[in-house]
Amino acid sequence: EAVDLRDLLLRGSVPTKVGLPGPMSKPNFSNGNFARTIVQDCGLRMPHVPSRVMSDVRAFLTNGRSNNYALSCQSAPGVEERVGSDHGSNIAAGYVTIDVVATCAPTMPNSPRYFTSELLFDNVLTGDYVVIEPSGTTNGYAGGSPLVHIRAIPEGGAAGSIVPTRLPYTFYDRFTAIDENTPRTIDRRQPLPSTFAGRWIDGGVTGFATSYSIWREARTGVNAGCSEYAANNNMPVADLVRFDEHENAAVRAAGGISILSEPIGLSASSTIEPYSNLFPVLYTTDVGGWTYLNLNNGGSPGTYSASRPGFGNGRRDGSSYPRQVSQNWVVINLFAEDRYGVSYDAAWLGNGCSPAQAQTSRTSTTGGKERIGPAANVNP
Repeated sequence: EAVDLRDLLLRGSVPTKVGLPGPMSKPNFSNGNFARTIVQDCGLRMPHVPSRVMSDVRAFLTNGRSNNYALSCQSAPGVEERVGSDHGSNIAAGYVTIDVVATCAPTMPNSPRYFTSELLFDNVLTGDYVVIEPSGTTNGYAGGSPLVHIRAIPEGGAAGSIVPTRLPYTFYDRFTAIDENTPRTIDRRQPLPSTFAGRWIDGGVTGFATSYSIWREARTGVNAGCSEYAANNNMPVADLVRFDEHENAAVRAAGGISILSEPIGLSASSTIEPYSNLFPVLYTTDVGGWTYLNLNNGGSPGTYSASRPGFGNGRRDGSSYPRQVSQNWVVINLFAEDRYGVSYDAAWLGNGCSPAQAQTSRTSTTGGKERIGPAANVNP
């Protein structure tokens, strides 16, 4: 089933009418965990997202403020708060999640009902994405890669079923603070890592160029006020190290503990170039190399949670360990000659169960223990 984001954002079209199954396939709605009303809900009630809603969604994703047609975030009567960056009227920036659910409804993950009545746990979705940028633009190319596949652990069960999981926290953690009887791990989704390694190349006879598409876990939760979303535009980055092809390195870290004094910040969703001023300068002649990205934002007290030691300072009695590591993902985009392009995931140097990695720039005061490498294994 193809999901065209242009159709979704411009026309509000949702692909809910799937084709007829083949003679050896089960019916489309044969999953016993689907709601009894799924045929009516998905075939009749959800053909399009309302135009007034889509107008505000487009406004949020392009200039960062609502048009106040159906979705509003006001700091004062009649004053729409900026909750996203201004990318211009023709560029929408953000991310999309696709879940298996019990039925079609307008419920979103910031609603408790999404987890108690709709979200399912069948690991059946696979997919990839394709990005096409026409020739003649800044980087005319076509590229694609697999989507980020996040498993439910353990798998299976009806919507709202409470099943223990050994995951320390989950992908939807900042949205799952429902009530004292509902575990924060109700979604059972694997969390994503915080450290990555990625290639970069800039220049040469073919004019190679590189960009990183980065998703970062926001710091706002379910009950965030409108003014709080601005903090997601400039969240701290723990560590950025750029290597050339001969392993020469330059370091930049949060808090000024580096050869560059100013701290680094990146938004929840961004595209950056590894040779921009966000990364440290390499005073060598190499036109390529690799980068180490520790994108941990340091945690969000009151929003993030964790259920075991290793993810924060916690309390001495062990009753609470608020995590101080955040989730992230990095996609590498390589271009050449305004016509060639390829996209692929950066190598992740841990997983969502890996504790926060210390900054490499602190090695001079701690005997060199904070080395760059894969995170230590954690027993789930």
